Amino acid sequence: MIRRARQRLLWPGTRGGYVPYALRHTLRAVVEALYRPLKGELDIESLSKALYEEAALFMGVRRSKPRQKHWSRRGRLGMLLEPYRSLEPDDATPIDHFINFLSRDYPRLLDRVRLVREALSVSQLLELYGPGWESHEEFQPYYKGNINQPMTLLAAYRRTKINLANNTHGFGLHSRTLECMAVGGFILTHTSPHDTKPGGILTSFEPGVHFGRFTPENFQEEARRWLKNGSERLEAGARASAVVRAEHMWVHRAKQIVDDLRR
Repeated sequence: MIRRARQRLLWPGTRGGYVPYALRHTLRAVVEALYRPLKGELDIESLSKALYEEAALFMGVRRSKPRQKHWSRRGRLGMLLEPYRSLEPDDATPIDHFINFLSRDYPRLLDRVRLVREALSVSQLLELYGPGWESHEEFQPYYKGNINQPMTLLAAYRRTKINLANNTHGFGLHSRTLECMAVGGFILTHTSPHDTKPGGILTSFEPGVHFGRFTPENFQEEARRWLKNGSERLEAGARASAVVRAEHMWVHRAKQIVDDLRR
């Protein structure tokens, strides 16, 4: 089960401005060439820089030292496209909004589309929830609507054999993952170079013991293995739930904040 997709594939965030179609197509191709789905290694700063540089080449704008009145907290990258920028600091232009979308949201879409296609290569018994999936024709047969009630969502986590998870940045200990584990749901997620860092899933959980793990190359193998081993899935879910209750309740987060403030 995958909860949600990004609602719009085409280009939101232009706010009434105009970004040439050819430039949109070019910048999208840059993201698809540089970003590797389901690796958990998104670097927004580096990707944004590459997009601004490509846009500058496309528009024929030469890199030059910006005048002081053009500076903003967004940094120098935005100065590469001075004709597209307002003279007012921090007044983002259509190209800024578009590049922001491409460097943050578009990778999430690429991740989830790749993940759903991989899942469908293993089983057609797939359920997709949340806004956005209905806009993708190939996924409409698997779209089951929205879940708005928390208890209904938790019940869906529990009854689903495999809950698929992804995170573009690789920091997988977000609320949905922990909620799913808390009620004994089984998580299958991808590896990331950040797994052992604060916020990484390996700081609290062990693959094969508390959850399943895959790479883009071995997803089908791992998904089929976990589907066949129902008792192992249930045991992993139960062990993960015990860790959440022992280490990741609100009382633990509150204590962590208080301890940090005392340092």
